[in-house]
Amino acid sequence: MIRPARWTSLAAILALSACSGPADEAGSTASASPERGDAAVTAARRPSAIAGLLDCAREEGVTLVSAHRGGAAPGIAENSLAAIRQAAETGAAFAEIDLARTADGAIVLMHDETLDRTTTGSGPVSSHYLSELRSYSLVGPDGQETDESIPTLDEAFAVALEAGIFLQLDHKAIPAAEAARVARDVGQDNRTLVIAYSIDTARAARQAAPQIGLSLGAETPGALQATGLDTTTMFAWLGGGVPPAALDADFAGIGVETGAHAFREEETGSADYQRWRAAGVEVLAVDDVAAATSVLGRARDHCPAAFR
Repeated sequence: MIRPARWTSLAAILALSACSGPADEAGSTASASPERGDAAVTAARRPSAIAGLLDCAREEGVTLVSAHRGGAAPGIAENSLAAIRQAAETGAAFAEIDLARTADGAIVLMHDETLDRTTTGSGPVSSHYLSELRSYSLVGPDGQETDESIPTLDEAFAVALEAGIFLQLDHKAIPAAEAARVARDVGQDNRTLVIAYSIDTARAARQAAPQIGLSLGAETPGALQATGLDTTTMFAWLGGGVPPAALDADFAGIGVETGAHAFREEETGSADYQRWRAAGVEVLAVDDVAAATSVLGRARDHCPAAFR
């Protein structure tokens, strides 16, 4: 199938439902670092696995699953290495993870600002050193203590590569450019998406890592025609609920895939995943990965070339 030329812009940026806002990009120095040189050039020469995966979803008419907060399950904590592995085994294309910073500057996986809900510790993540966090255990959705400690972003990248799953970074307290740079420096910017909450964060992430994928909120295809951002490795985030099929078709007309979430429907027990597939959505964020992939299928089966 011949895909139409992609346009290069962005407009109304929407935050993921149930997620807090991101860090201010103003303080980020990632894009100005004099050390970017060789790493950036090498990254730019790598083929984009993200582009191939999104193209496959569009061309094959399939909906790929993104595991919200890594994909918690009974006995498996959110934002854990076990969750990433389980999401991959269950057939998700992406594991969406949340980033936080420790008192000594390490980037770890944590959704909340405090440790209380998902670990055996308490207090703000930012007031603890990484060595302190290692002494706490993660707690699963059933309230049971697990045998895992809080992982670092570097560990998540290593596990994702081994398991064969793409990462989607909700950078939260970490500047988007810094998150993108970490992905670039470990050689996984071509397999990673950053959730951008503004045009500035999108530009900063791309400046730090030109190959990085982006999830960008946009109300209409026309909203994607105002910036100079390459849309080859991004999808338009449409928010919660099932969007009109005509809207996805409009985005397809300019070569852009779409994404949405099913959180509210899953919470109320009314999630009919086939409705998102019928609407043409290429990426669906879910809490119940097993239920979603049982209907929508496994990403590796749909798009095997992207996982080689």
